[in-house]
Amino acid sequence: MLSKTITTLLLLFTLNQLSAQFTIGVHGGVNASTIKTHGPVTAFYPEPEAQVHYFAGINTAYQLCNKWSAGLDVDYAVRGVGYEVTGDADANALSNSRRKNLDITPKVSYQLFKNLDLNFGVYCSFLQRHEVQIGDSDDWIEPFATYYSKTDVGLAPGLRYQIGRFSLLASGQLGLKKIAAISFTGENGEEIGGRHEKNRALQIGLGYRIFRNDE
Repeated sequence: MLSKTITTLLLLFTLNQLSAQFTIGVHGGVNASTIKTHGPVTAFYPEPEAQVHYFAGINTAYQLCNKWSAGLDVDYAVRGVGYEVTGDADANALSNSRRKNLDITPKVSYQLFKNLDLNFGVYCSFLQRHEVQIGDSDDWIEPFATYYSKTDVGLAPGLRYQIGRFSLLASGQLGLKKIAAISFTGENGEEIGGRHEKNRALQIGLGYRIFRNDE
């Protein structure tokens, strides 16, 4: 009986110590994004220009040991690019494109200094909506058929500097998957080339820790 009681107390103590290392926070900020293209540039698919949108979400972290922790970020993120459109001849050309995504990013963190963490994660993104602007129109519309993949995966390195409950965040997204593939055809319908795209983004934001068990 005594041994069972001691075992139970030790288990409760261990669980309490583990739970004290769990944190939950929120974050948000700006998202400067572009796409890395491979293939020819055409009048309807010119070279893309980076644009700034936004992201917001929640983050969790679990302290593994003195300097290492593991966590999970869940974000709603808008990414997109712009295209230069000039003259009346380009009235029907694509001018802006944006993708609204749900990003899930498991990561590990290493404490470089007292308040500075180095993060390395792998993001998985799920496309929620694709919208475009045509010519000089200010209206965002959904294309008849999106050419973007429903999923994307890539690397997500970053830094986090903590100031009390607040933190400054900077992270990148290096897409590994082709999120779009476009084929070009000649006058007789024969394929004369193609182009594919990969995600590239830089996120800068502010975070706030709303829960930690030892506080």
